[in-house]
Amino acid sequence: MAYMMYLDRLDKERKKRLHELEIKCKELGRRLADAESRLVEQDRILDVLYAELDDEEAWADLLDER
Repeated sequence: MAYMMYLDRLDKERKKRLHELEIKCKELGRRLADAESRLVEQDRILDVLYAELDDEEAWADLLDER
């Protein structure tokens, strides 16, 4: 009988731990999605900034040629 109570307790602990891990997984998934969206936004900003720098360099090259 004690063995069955022990197995029951182990089962409950395992289910509790599994539930905790599922919650943690969802939180990490949300954080990952947030980080990916921030990276995409930062890439867009960098693309705009570098595009502006490329335009300025092209004008500088044009002025140097004259």
